[in-house]
Amino acid sequence: MRRPAVTAGPAHVLQRPVKPDLSAILHCVQNCTGCRTVRQARPQRGDQIRVTFLCILSSVFPNDQTDHLRSVRPSGFRYRPRHLNSGLAPLPGTLLEEVSMRNPVLTVTPLALTLILSAAGAQSLQAAQSLYDQGKWQEAATAAAALKTSDGYALAAEATTNGAGLVADSQKKALFAKAQDYAKQAIAADKNNPEAYFELARAQGRLAQFSGILQSLGMAKDMKQNLDTAIKLKPNMASAYVALGLWNANLDSKGAIARSATGASKAQVVPNFEKAIALEANTPIHRVEYANALLLQGNKAGARAQLEKAAGMGADNFWEKRDVATAQAMLAKLK
Repeated sequence: MRRPAVTAGPAHVLQRPVKPDLSAILHCVQNCTGCRTVRQARPQRGDQIRVTFLCILSSVFPNDQTDHLRSVRPSGFRYRPRHLNSGLAPLPGTLLEEVSMRNPVLTVTPLALTLILSAAGAQSLQAAQSLYDQGKWQEAATAAAALKTSDGYALAAEATTNGAGLVADSQKKALFAKAQDYAKQAIAADKNNPEAYFELARAQGRLAQFSGILQSLGMAKDMKQNLDTAIKLKPNMASAYVALGLWNANLDSKGAIARSATGASKAQVVPNFEKAIALEANTPIHRVEYANALLLQGNKAGARAQLEKAAGMGADNFWEKRDVATAQAMLAKLK
């Protein structure tokens, strides 16, 4: 369909819906100095925000219209959205009320800009999650951390911790430490984010493997506290119950001193895993970790049963496929 032409002149009304590219708008607002100033100013409700960067125009207008306007006057133009909904794609009903050849200014309400940023940020987090699901953990961690949000840092921590399982042993400790830093940043950004506390606990658990007995026992206490906080904030977090089951199993296997110093109990292993599986029965890694915990207790028959279930599960992403393959390999060794 041919796009309507834009006529040069002091003012022009464009009667067609436009669909902003939210990721481009987010990039503008995050990276332009003026946009950051606007965002940090925290204007009161009902005020109008003026963002003075032409880079945002290309995300709203089709190229032929933008090029035409720039060719008429390079300094840009002003436009005012008449209706701007929640920012969720595809943004139906957005009409331009005024276009005049003046200053390059975008005028929207604070609520509208907040909603645009929220939607664009969600899309960017989804993009990072997509990279992670494909196994591109380094790119995912970088993209997620660049968002500078609690959820972004938590995903960066998750990607880095799991990515460490794919590198040489000599590189693992540094990656676990980096994951720990990401998790702490996630908590600093939002103290009520359960995923942040879970990822901190997980990174601490991995780092404890590279520490002496006394230091590792101290880290074990911190890990337990962070897992408890995660569950308090999100009682149905299956992964946290898996981690608690492993926490008890690992420390119980280290003997009476570790049990006494941390409060770990063999009796808490199975209940935590059963709780996790009741919440997420078809997640392969839960079964694999359950099997690991049962093997620490010398229960090969129980471990084999869990691995058989995990080995036959479907897998939707890179990590689940890897977990299923791990289950199959462990099962082959047990038979």
